[in-house]
Amino acid sequence: MSQFNQIRISSLPMATLADALQDAVEFERLSVRIYMDLATKVDSQVRPLLLRLVADSKADGEFLSDFAKSAELGKVPSPNLKFCLSDEASRQSVDPASLGDEPIEDDVLDYVEVREKLACNYYKYMLGQTRARPLQKLIVRLIETKSRHQEEVLSCSAALFLIF
Repeated sequence: MSQFNQIRISSLPMATLADALQDAVEFERLSVRIYMDLATKVDSQVRPLLLRLVADSKADGEFLSDFAKSAELGKVPSPNLKFCLSDEASRQSVDPASLGDEPIEDDVLDYVEVREKLACNYYKYMLGQTRARPLQKLIVRLIETKSRHQEEVLSCSAALFLIF
């Protein structure tokens, strides 16, 4: 694996669960843009995976956004969260600019794996911070999706290794 293996997370206070959900929505929206851009730059063997991740990230972002706007959120206690997807250290740990204009597929897959792992860790943290059943169900679904993404990335990486 390359330079993208290390995930750095810093602690920043977040006022409410609504802030955390909005942060997650923005992370998913950014994932859509990044993965779509990378899909145009990589080999055809990696492209289908990235396009699936685009679709999943778009759906996850919409699901999070809908929940954040729902009356259900008002019923969820808002702990003072200390974990933020959009803080500077998190952004630096998954900076797509470092891949360049003609990224190597292995580096793209490493990058995607780290980004999905970061999101998965964030959702696991959120799950531990809430006892509200509707939000727990949402978060468990997101964790399962991100875990599946990580497995798909590893499978794609292994397949590329066999090809080359």
